[in-house]
Amino acid sequence: MGYGDEDDHLDAIDADSTLGDLQSMVVTDPEFSQQLSRYYQLLKTRRFAPNFTVMTADKDDPRFDEFYRTGNLFRYFTALFLTDMPSYVGLGFETRNLHLERGANEEYSKLYVFQIGDDRQPDKVTHGPYEWGQNADQFEAISQMRAFAELIWPAIVGRETKWLLAPGESDVLVWTHAEPTGYTFAVSLTGELPEVIPGLVPAGNAIFSGAGYRVWLAE
Repeated sequence: MGYGDEDDHLDAIDADSTLGDLQSMVVTDPEFSQQLSRYYQLLKTRRFAPNFTVMTADKDDPRFDEFYRTGNLFRYFTALFLTDMPSYVGLGFETRNLHLERGANEEYSKLYVFQIGDDRQPDKVTHGPYEWGQNADQFEAISQMRAFAELIWPAIVGRETKWLLAPGESDVLVWTHAEPTGYTFAVSLTGELPEVIPGLVPAGNAIFSGAGYRVWLAE
């Protein structure tokens, strides 16, 4: 991987998927939308499929807390309902604390990969078991997303996405499916979804909604 074109390499080895790095940036950073747009183009033009990465184990580290202080519901909603792109989420994301200040070492799953017990390395040493987060609001919202997804999954699983408002066009993503399923999805990178986006997001008649996301039936 030290030379040549990585995309060509992945095609040449018949890779099914690759992890990607969407977990490595704040969702409101323009680079995030640029990468998501590029990944979707790779999905359509290459034999491998990039993942919509929510959080990976290597990023569950205090150095990267800023990535997950906002945008977590956007990440999970998009990963769940963008049904033609694989996704990946690391351990503990559903209840992960926002870490506005650094948490205890025991709250970061990455530090258990290293298993450093040397007290001379206070930034990495862990004492005792992994500590699950206490982010009840995030856990409740994600649980509701998953329950709703279970209800409509047979109709949407594996369906090709049809973008109505694609990554990079605004702070809102809107999509449905190339073969109509009756469902349309909208989600905001900022966590604030306008009540109406003319011609796209209707007022009212949502069958599922939350802070910054909405699903409705086609009229």
